[in-house]
Amino acid sequence: PVDLAEVARSVVRMLDNPLSRHNLILDFEPPDIVVYANVQHIKDVLLNLLDNAMKYSPSGGNILIQGRLQQGRALVKIIDHGIGIPEDDIPWVFERFYRGHNVRESKMTGVGLGLSVVRDIVTAHHGRIWLELTPGGGTTVSFTLPLALEHLLSPESKFSHSTPDTSSGSQGQK
Repeated sequence: PVDLAEVARSVVRMLDNPLSRHNLILDFEPPDIVVYANVQHIKDVLLNLLDNAMKYSPSGGNILIQGRLQQGRALVKIIDHGIGIPEDDIPWVFERFYRGHNVRESKMTGVGLGLSVVRDIVTAHHGRIWLELTPGGGTTVSFTLPLALEHLLSPESKFSHSTPDTSSGSQGQK
């Protein structure tokens, strides 16, 4: 079990730089969204998405890391107000080595593997990832992950689900 908000806080601390022009804002509701995942892989996903948001938001500003429960899954969104992605490029951004037209023209560094790796990690965790334009400009990358359902069970229901039924009275009798 991995607490997504705690992982996000850890990644924000890693990226926190007093010289940064970006303001990274965490918004998790409820505050303890727990998924069953490899913590290092989820850190890698968040690091890559936040690095992209910072790189492609050259004028700084707010970058929102939002976590919600949606339809029995964890939903995480990274929302920036940077240069955005041309709509024609959206279907291709998760393909290996693909770099958007506006990125190639701006001469920003990279080989186009980051979002492909992120997609593979999210998919391996039985999640889904997609990208949308942020209203007013920028990019929103969203992904879902399955919840760690045992975390949601009360202690009583955990016990009742893990205890074998011995009420039949036929246990040990011949």
